[in-house]
Amino acid sequence: MSLTADQKPSRLFYAVEPSAEARDRASAHVASLRGDVARRLKVSWERAEKLHVTMKFVGDVAGGRVARLSRAARRVAARHAPIELTLEGCGVFPSPSRPHVLWLGLAGGADRLAALQRDLETECAREGFTPEARPFHPHVTIARLHSTDAEARRLATLHLERGFEPVSFTVTEFTLMRSELRAGGSVYTPLARYGLEAGVGG
Repeated sequence: MSLTADQKPSRLFYAVEPSAEARDRASAHVASLRGDVARRLKVSWERAEKLHVTMKFVGDVAGGRVARLSRAARRVAARHAPIELTLEGCGVFPSPSRPHVLWLGLAGGADRLAALQRDLETECAREGFTPEARPFHPHVTIARLHSTDAEARRLATLHLERGFEPVSFTVTEFTLMRSELRAGGSVYTPLARYGLEAGVGG
């Protein structure tokens, strides 16, 4: 999709997408949890094709400003090499006693991913976008819970106790995504992909 000035405002974020194998493994973990959860519990489970690591949530952006995000991303991508990551570990936000989000963690090259995220924040600020105030905590969201009752806490505990067997993958790019809220839930559309170029081919 071209980044043209005549686009209507879009809700945008930058993301890193896990490999197909990592998504499949995460989906298998989700399936195991879904099989043990009470039907009455309100949970929004993330589909495999939507699994991602949010690098920076930008918010609603007018069409004329989208090109600025692309310029910032290109500068960042040119300075960073591909990153080896491992999807591992289970967590809950904000806590197992008040579970709202179930997630899988990242290890291996997480420090390099954090450096990429800091660079992205800096370049976006140069283009006039507000930096994120919260610390960067790279993770892959697999479920959002809409209650914090005993059944929700049981699911959070099950997620933590069941664990997740690590799976490694290589990040070669990051993506500018558009998020649209529709009747069946949010839909993510890639607007542009930025290959990590430092040291590649040389």
